[in-house]
Amino acid sequence: MTTPKYYAYADNGVYTYPIDYAAGQTTTIAPPAKLVVDHVARIIEAGKPDSGWQAVRDWRGETLYSTEDGAEQHIDERGSGIAGWNGLGNVPSGYTELQRPSIYHRWDGETWTLDGPGRSAQLLAARAAAYARITAERDRLEAAGFPYLGKVFDSDPRSVQRITSAALAAQSAKAIGVPFEISWDAADNSVMKLDADGALGLPIALATYVAGLYTTARELKALIDQAATVETAEAIRWPTM
Repeated sequence: MTTPKYYAYADNGVYTYPIDYAAGQTTTIAPPAKLVVDHVARIIEAGKPDSGWQAVRDWRGETLYSTEDGAEQHIDERGSGIAGWNGLGNVPSGYTELQRPSIYHRWDGETWTLDGPGRSAQLLAARAAAYARITAERDRLEAAGFPYLGKVFDSDPRSVQRITSAALAAQSAKAIGVPFEISWDAADNSVMKLDADGALGLPIALATYVAGLYTTARELKALIDQAATVETAEAIRWPTM
């Protein structure tokens, strides 16, 4: 007489391996069906020697998301992560496999959606981010150097102090009628000889350059205020030179 083959399962009812003998309450004579990806065979009636199997979704090792606030909940290989659930079968109420697209999306029972208030909040956030992006680029360019006499001169805070001092010295020299000349390093390391008028032109050129930056920033921020969609706000960038 041929010894029947048995099929064992773990404490959580999941099929483990075939054996040639009955192992107490954790085997069945019914072979598990062929499974699809991400599924496992789970015994239907544990302890029944001829119980069949059901294919159930295996979420172990994956991440689910709270439908309350989108918080991630990792399900470890033991099935731990959500109280009262072993990581097998249907996702428990209050969780979904769908990641929340943004903090402005709300769960409608089937998927994440943007309602009216959510869309408004998302747009306001996109506008705020665009504002910050434009301001940061304006400030970067303000300290990155300005054009003057065919050269680019440094405009970092320390250089601005030097420009102010040189202009005051040139102004004083002109006031008392004495000659004035100063050597000034351009950003490319070349040296420019500046007389009094040339030194006085430094802060004027810098102020004109900075005023242009602020004008551009105001114009871009006006466009941001008019943006009706997140995509439009995100697309507004500082123009390339």
